Amino acid sequence: MSPDGEHFTFKRHRVLHLGKLSGSTPKRLQTHTGETFKSARWSPDGKRLLSVVGPHDHGRAYILDPLSGEGEMIQEDVSTAYWSSDGKRIVFASFREMAQAKFYVMNEDGTEVRYLTEGGGRVFWQDGRLVFSRERVPSTITQLTLSRKTARN
Repeated sequence: MSPDGEHFTFKRHRVLHLGKLSGSTPKRLQTHTGETFKSARWSPDGKRLLSVVGPHDHGRAYILDPLSGEGEMIQEDVSTAYWSSDGKRIVFASFREMAQAKFYVMNEDGTEVRYLTEGGGRVFWQDGRLVFSRERVPSTITQLTLSRKTARN
């Protein structure tokens, strides 16, 4: 659901579509055919979508304009990706170097990729801070403040 509550995304036949709650005809968003859509997340301002497509653990991240349906690939070898709460950064998991996921953060346009940590688990933003757990069911939660490059348990 978009932040303004007017639009929603859904997957049909492995392809991302955009619908309106007003009931208009859904629009196909995914312009990169032949790839399986994995996820889509609205930017905090509702003007863009962060989409991951491709094979499991080796997908590609795209920024899509929901109005035009046009998109630009910003990163390869992405398993999952999330917007920061201010929409200026994206955190993503990648299996590019190992069998275990590593977490990275990058600018919204895919530049300035920085390594954060490794290990499976959940990642989310809370009050402007990146939070992740090393376990799928959180037992130890680590919180990073990116501006200060500190971590605490």
